[in-house]
Amino acid sequence: MLDKLTNFSIAVNSIDEAADHYAKMFGLEMMIPKGEPSAFGFRAAWIGNGKDAFIELLEPSDETGAMARFLKSKGQGVYLVAFDVPDLVEAVRHVRANGGRVMGVPEGEDPSADTNVVWIHPATTMGVYVQLQRPGRH
Repeated sequence: MLDKLTNFSIAVNSIDEAADHYAKMFGLEMMIPKGEPSAFGFRAAWIGNGKDAFIELLEPSDETGAMARFLKSKGQGVYLVAFDVPDLVEAVRHVRANGGRVMGVPEGEDPSADTNVVWIHPATTMGVYVQLQRPGRH
C-alpha cells in the first residue's frame, strides 16, 4: 500500500535553531524558508541536501494548537511521516478496515478526486501522524 517515503516532519521549539543545528551536524541547507503561520497552528520550513533528502521542521504558532500540545507533552521529535500511495481511495479503505482513524475525509466517505492528502490520527499509529498522499500532489 505504501509506495514511497517522501518526507518526515520534526516538531521543534525554534525552526531557526533546529535548521542551524542540522546544517552544522549534517550539512543540510534551507530549501524552503519558514513560512507564515498555517491554519493548523504552526510554521513550516524545509531543509535538505538539495536533491532528494528533505526534512520538514515545524514550530508552533498557536500555543493552543496541536503542535504546541505535542511539544508540551512529548518534547521535540518526529511528528509526522509522509508517504505517497498509488491509490488513495484504497489506502483509506485499508487503513479504516484495520482500525485507523482517517482525518481529512469525512468518516465513512472515500477521498474525492480533489483530495490529495489525508492524515492518520496518531492515536491509531502509535503516536505519530501518518500522511498519505497522491504522488506529486502534496
